[in-house]
Amino acid sequence: IAHCRAIAAARWQRFTGSTVEVLLEDAAPGGWQGYGPAYQPVHVGGRGLHHGMLLPVRLREYLPGAQHFIAEPVSAEPAAT
Repeated sequence: IAHCRAIAAARWQRFTGSTVEVLLEDAAPGGWQGYGPAYQPVHVGGRGLHHGMLLPVRLREYLPGAQHFIAEPVSAEPAAT
């Protein structure tokens, strides 16, 4: 299984720096967890976020140990839901 994690991490890295729309699903420490269109696991911080929101974000970094991306909103206005 460990070798599969390394392969998955390498494949997820190709999304780093891209802008995607994330569906926020779960509150998490310091922000929210959600998923991008390719089921990228994403953690994003910010104010005024809520469950079910579609939010455009930039995927800054993939954390293999945590198995998710750290992202930042790309605009002050969330996408319409």
